[in-house]
Amino acid sequence: MEYFWYIIAAAGAGIGTGLAGLSAATVMVPILIVLCPSFGGYYGAYQATAIALASDILGSAVTSYTYAKNKNIDLKHGWVMLVCIIALSSVGSYVAYLVGNVVLGGFTLFLTFCIGIRFIVRPDTSKSGASASNVRLGLKEIIILYSLV
Repeated sequence: MEYFWYIIAAAGAGIGTGLAGLSAATVMVPILIVLCPSFGGYYGAYQATAIALASDILGSAVTSYTYAKNKNIDLKHGWVMLVCIIALSSVGSYVAYLVGNVVLGGFTLFLTFCIGIRFIVRPDTSKSGASASNVRLGLKEIIILYSLV
């Protein structure tokens, strides 16, 4: 039965990533923690998070290849995202190490619930097809942009 939940978690992560742009961790981690007994041990939440992030890395690599092939990569503005991701991933990893497995698992489930409520209450139905690669972002816009994510 556990293999069934593995397949459901992987399919949900793929569908969520492809259709809504969600992280695989949003779908995979709660399913693996709650429904799979092998992720119930002391390191269960860490293992589920690591598997979901590895899935995100693979998906991001495929997306990056597709963008590069179609010449849709903006390296001028990409460094801001790179710095933010590296800094916040480092801080998040350290905090996750400090708080322990139970707090990490519970916090992940709580945030997943909040994200689901947010998509139900205020879905993103905008269809913005215009590229903003020639827009210069200032420090204020960068802070506002990353605080909304």
